[in-house]
Amino acid sequence: MILLTIVLLTGVTADIQGNWTAVKPAVDLETTPLEIKTNSTLGSGDYVAVYFYNSQGEDAGLYISFTSTPQYYLYRCSSSYTNFPSNLPAAVDKVWRISLNKTSGIRLQIHCNDVEVLNFLLSDDTCRFSDWREYWSRDVEKIAFSTGDTASDYYRLYLQGNWTAVKPAVDLETTPLEIKTNSTLGSEDYVAVYFYNSQGEEAGAVYIYFTSTPQYYLYWCSSSNTNFPSNLPAAVDKVWRISLTRTSGIRLQIHCNDVEVVNTLLSDDTCSTSYWRKFWSRDVEKIAFTADDTASDYYRRFKPASTAPAAPKSGFVHQSRYQLGDQYKYTLRKREDVFNNEDINLEISMSIHYTLRIGQDVSNPPGDL
Repeated sequence: MILLTIVLLTGVTADIQGNWTAVKPAVDLETTPLEIKTNSTLGSGDYVAVYFYNSQGEDAGLYISFTSTPQYYLYRCSSSYTNFPSNLPAAVDKVWRISLNKTSGIRLQIHCNDVEVLNFLLSDDTCRFSDWREYWSRDVEKIAFSTGDTASDYYRLYLQGNWTAVKPAVDLETTPLEIKTNSTLGSEDYVAVYFYNSQGEEAGAVYIYFTSTPQYYLYWCSSSNTNFPSNLPAAVDKVWRISLTRTSGIRLQIHCNDVEVVNTLLSDDTCSTSYWRKFWSRDVEKIAFTADDTASDYYRRFKPASTAPAAPKSGFVHQSRYQLGDQYKYTLRKREDVFNNEDINLEISMSIHYTLRIGQDVSNPPGDL
């Protein structure tokens, strides 16, 4: 008998289910500008709020306000909002391109629908804060959007790949949210993820604190941080799975590395605020991480085992299957009625990794057996 273990990778999808998406995506504004899509109208009061981070997480940033006269604000430089020096393109659908040029000074450039609308040289004369250079001279390596950003819909690196939603679509009742962290206890890092309904109204939030004794906080419910009721898995690399069930009340569940660590029924007894139900009863349709979240590295929608591709059948009997991260692992036994070779009289155990995309024919497993 030959035992064969096959690991099936489920391939790439266009949204966050399956693939992990960086919470703070890597960006170098000097080599590849950042593009942001908006469809806010002037006078709406919506605004873009994007922060730029170096490798140590220190920030500068940019705000664009959709007031009747559109304005911009440079975080760590401006003292107030400033009108754009030229008219914006009239189209409601806009693509903003943001770049930095440091060949001669520090220059911020903004294009809107391919029209340059700002070319700003930062200096002691144009910036109102004496320490502006400390922030704007840093090498930008990552970006993050504020949870209060109401204008930014999608972003990408200039002309590279698909657009990514600033507030990705998530339904915590049907498909839990997964978050990857590698923060150590006592680091004081924390996860901060907010939930929104279709109107952009807050529908609750979860904070997870990597204090020496790890704690969590339910925004619009908790009055203070709460110790986890059970010990967390010891591994530094953690995958947190957050879900809501409303079959009987409103129940929040948190798993860490597949171990349930929180199972809380929100109620007037467990929530300290009288208005908790106003927020937590809203249907969650989008999520967003705060810009100062220091623990969350990646996120995706949970991929349940039921979505795994079928195991190879020809010449094998399916023995067992389990999910391991974003892989599906099968143990298969060689069928003697198919592989009836009198010369094989040894038991052999071996492992191979077979990568396929969903829909690929796997009726003939790879390798010579």
